Amino acid sequence: RIYAQLGDNAKAFQYFLQALELESYNPEYLRAVADCAEQVGDRDRLYKSLKKLLEIDPYNAEVKGRFSALK
Repeated sequence: RIYAQLGDNAKAFQYFLQALELESYNPEYLRAVADCAEQVGDRDRLYKSLKKLLEIDPYNAEVKGRFSALK
């Protein structure tokens, strides 16, 4: 999170991806990966992260909106 707060989204993205390898269904990590992916322009990872977040919480309006906006 520190790297993201400092504006180094690429570095934060790398660390959040590593965290996801340990806990692939952690919503906090998935949201952080989605946020960083959006910042660095990785639409594929953004799509996958949002899709997995919707699997965990299909009624999350914010995630649904972001996911719909990608299509």
